[in-house]
Amino acid sequence: VIFGLFAIVNAAVSQFYPRLYFQSMTDERSTAVVYLKSIQSQPEFASELMRLTQRYGNTIKEDVYYDDSVRENYIKELELLYGQNPSSRDINYQLSILYKQRGDDQKSKEFLERARAVDPSL
Repeated sequence: VIFGLFAIVNAAVSQFYPRLYFQSMTDERSTAVVYLKSIQSQPEFASELMRLTQRYGNTIKEDVYYDDSVRENYIKELELLYGQNPSSRDINYQLSILYKQRGDDQKSKEFLERARAVDPSL
């Protein structure tokens, strides 16, 4: 069962990455950004980022990390609001989601618990 699941996932992934890689090789900058975002957690990310930065310039890094930058700014804003109103269900819940997206499961869990303390239906 595990082997079958692995084979299915591997087949699906193998169809997605090569297409993006090929499109990034044909000077499609926007596709290169999508490709880099999709392999961000992979070991080859650094070398691919360097290669595509040489091809498209440093602005491609900004595009790849744009979502992370927006999320970090949103976290800062919500942290300020949290300081003013720590019992806000919505602020706590949004911070929980943003920290989860960032990969900080501990903070995500803390903010989710705070939101649930205010509104147990979450």
